[in-house]
Amino acid sequence: MGHDIYTHEMLYPVLQGYDSLVLQSDLTIVGSDQLFNEMLGRFYQERHGQSPQVIITTKITPGIDGKAKQSKSLGNDIGLGHSPREKFGRTMKLPDELITTYLEVYTDVSLAQIADIKAWLPTDPMRAKLFLACEIVKRYHGTEIADQEQAWFLATFSERSVPQDIPEILLSTSELSAFEVVKNFFGPRKSNSAIRRLFEQGAITLNGRKIDRSEERVELSQGDEWRVGKRAWFRVCLH
Repeated sequence: MGHDIYTHEMLYPVLQGYDSLVLQSDLTIVGSDQLFNEMLGRFYQERHGQSPQVIITTKITPGIDGKAKQSKSLGNDIGLGHSPREKFGRTMKLPDELITTYLEVYTDVSLAQIADIKAWLPTDPMRAKLFLACEIVKRYHGTEIADQEQAWFLATFSERSVPQDIPEILLSTSELSAFEVVKNFFGPRKSNSAIRRLFEQGAITLNGRKIDRSEERVELSQGDEWRVGKRAWFRVCLH
């Protein structure tokens, strides 16, 4: 109430609905927030003598930050294209109050079992979240992979051990700035400013020692272990 409605907001459902007419759609699957737009599609189809499309809507869920709905552009989603480890890790970021919702929407767990989990969830949310993460990974990658990812997660974050399968970077000199080392790891995947922010946030450690100045010169040794944030490591190899 009291907010302006802009022209593009009125045209959007008209154009989306008209798509259904042009495509002669017989079925459309959309989020529940798109229901009105697709109902316009049925309206146009009926007016032009087509059979109106069947509309299936999916439940809209908040992202793993518990705020806006899941969005790839916001980075708060668990995507089909994510690796098993990324799916597991992202699920573990979920606020406790969304665990049962995600179980209902994104897993094959029965509603009866979800009701049981909901009863004891307040006293053991970590157990429930681990179960959810396993179920999501299992659905797309199988039980064996899900079990492996749970073991990796527990060893890494609960027992605070460094994973054995971390990537290695090859360096030809033993003295560089901390920024140069981390930049060598990320390459073009992360901008210089983003890397510097990681240092400012205290997200970079070398053999367990926090480095908060990107310009700090470090004397490197064979096998040095670097950690970036909570879920990224790499090991230095000198030649």
